[in-house]
Formats: sequence, structure tokens, C-alpha cells
Amino acid sequence: MASFVRVAALGDVASGSAVRVEARGKAIALFNVGGVFYALDHACTHRGGPLSEGAVSGESVVCPWHRAAFCLKTGKVLRGPASRGVRFYPVRVSGDDVAIDVATQATSLDTRGPLRPGALRAALNYVAIAAVAAFAVVVWAAHGAIGAAGRVRKRLRGRRSA
Repeated sequence: MASFVRVAALGDVASGSAVRVEARGKAIALFNVGGVFYALDHACTHRGGPLSEGAVSGESVVCPWHRAAFCLKTGKVLRGPASRGVRFYPVRVSGDDVAIDVATQATSLDTRGPLRPGALRAALNYVAIAAVAAFAVVVWAAHGAIGAAGRVRKRLRGRRSA
């Protein structure tokens, strides 16, 4: 059941900007993108940065603290370091009033977001380090075996000459 709560007037949020509003005890960032309104949880899922203070670009917002980016339509992570999306809320404009449906509390279908470009590189680095370490162990063991074989050979030569 929809439970819209008036949170602002149309003039309170300039186009291309955002404000922090309260609705039933929840802090929500309200965005105006060319007259289209979006509402997301106010706190970034990475470290709690204030999304209403972030830069709005197209249909995304960038957290001012660590540069995580979120889709305004879905709350989905567009760029890390955040690994989970934020909740988004249905918005209704009626006359001069902007209202948010806080009871529905829609959630992005994929809140995990994309794999960060650095994550694959880091995983490959760990694999490479493990491979180098394994190779070093094999070389060390082979070196030890070759050294032992050389010592045995010297002993055998010493017995033959005596």
C-alpha cells in the first residue's frame, strides 16, 4: 500500500541538485534532474557519506567522500568503492508538492553493482604471487636435490680413487 509523505516543494530542489529530507524518521536524498525527481537513502553504503552533497551527473550521483557512484533510478552501484547499492523510493509530484513513498521502500534488483575494474587485477595479482611462490619452492627443492646429487657424486668419486 502506497504511503506517500510530502517532503518538499518543487522550488526547494533546483534542477541538477539535491537536498536532504526526512520522511518518517528516515534520512533521504531527494534529487531533481531536469524536473524529474529521484529519492535514495541519504547515506552511501561504503562509509555513510552524504549523497545529497554529491555531484549529480545525468542520472547518477557521486558520493563526495570516496567517489562511489549510484544510479538515481535504481540505487545500483555504478562505481566503487561501494559494493552495495542504496535503497530508492518512489516519488510523486502533485501540484507544488514532492512526496516520497517510504512504506514501499523499493530496493535495487542488483544491489551488488558491477565488478570493480581493480578487483580482477587484484585477483590476478594474488594468483601471480601464488604461482611465483610455488615456482620458487620448486626451484629451491630442485636446487637442493641437485646439490645433494653433487655431494653424492663427489663421495662416490672419492671412494673409487682410494
